[in-house]
Amino acid sequence: MLADYSDTAYDITETLHIVCAIIGIGAVFLNGIYGRQAASRRGKEGLAIFQANFLVSKVAEYFIYAIFLFGVLMVTKPGLGAG
Repeated sequence: MLADYSDTAYDITETLHIVCAIIGIGAVFLNGIYGRQAASRRGKEGLAIFQANFLVSKVAEYFIYAIFLFGVLMVTKPGLGAG
């Protein structure tokens, strides 16, 4: 039997899944812009852009991991997914 998709816990998990996808993949999607801007500037300015990009990518990495986590929770946790 399929899960009750009107369940509040399922709705919260689904929302977190979608938000993590937007933040995580969206941040990584913009890496090309950061790279182009860093390459067009020399010295401290280019290094600052590169360092900002590196930090944003590390944060986005955790959001991307959370996409998988919330997706699995949606289909495996009793009351949230197929059961």
